[in-house]
Amino acid sequence: AAIWQATAIVEMRNFPSQETFQTAAAMLNSDDPLLRMAAVRALGFLSPQQLYGLLQQHLNDPSAAVRMEIARALAALPMEQLDNASATALRAIYDEYLRNLGDNADMPETQVQLGTFFSERQFWQPAEIAYQHALQLNPQDLTALLNLADLYRTLQREEEARELLLQAVAIAPEQGMPYHALGLLETRAGNRELALGYLGDAAERES
Repeated sequence: AAIWQATAIVEMRNFPSQETFQTAAAMLNSDDPLLRMAAVRALGFLSPQQLYGLLQQHLNDPSAAVRMEIARALAALPMEQLDNASATALRAIYDEYLRNLGDNADMPETQVQLGTFFSERQFWQPAEIAYQHALQLNPQDLTALLNLADLYRTLQREEEARELLLQAVAIAPEQGMPYHALGLLETRAGNRELALGYLGDAAERES
């Protein structure tokens, strides 16, 4: 069944190799859009430039779902590296992606997707707004908290990142990821003992 094949293909991205590359690249030409979409995801271990080289000819895929997956996968591609025609084609599927997400803008998951897309494109203010909107819709959305904290880290807004990560720990004390992020933050801040404590908490919860 296609759904099982697609699941297996997506899992291959956890084992990047020449075989993974060849298998997923071949599946980009499958007749089944589910398999083509899975192939795009499986190739996520490639750099944006390498991925664009493979996906450029698929920007007009007949399946909207595949085009949306391509838009997400190529969000980090530096547009200045493209010629005008290529940049125009890529912007077209970016715009389509944003229109599709806009249809479900009242869902926190959609706002997280928007935030991730804008972060990949280094559009920091729209990304921050999207993550904040996600948290307004669901204050306990762990992914939104962690992603917004990471955005603040990127922008060197460490205190705001720390506050969000402490909220994440309070919401999900059984999960290791918030502790790990806090440990890295305190490491960067030079708070060695505090960092080791958080990293130990993370390891204990993930073991």
